[in-house]
Amino acid sequence: MKNRKRDRHTLESDRKSGRKMMAESKPSASAARRFVHKAHQSYTVENYLNKLGVDVKGVAKDSEKL
Repeated sequence: MKNRKRDRHTLESDRKSGRKMMAESKPSASAARRFVHKAHQSYTVENYLNKLGVDVKGVAKDSEKL
């Protein structure tokens, strides 16, 4: 028997049924653990420069002298 390629209609049908099956069941415990994480924290420019070791207050004083 000759193998036949699947046409676009069959592929679309498989994709839809796969999504439907995933929506009906809950994820496994290990998969759910992977999605639990802290929210992104926002940093200011000053905080970032301090983290890099740049003296922000000293830089501001030097720019005022100019």
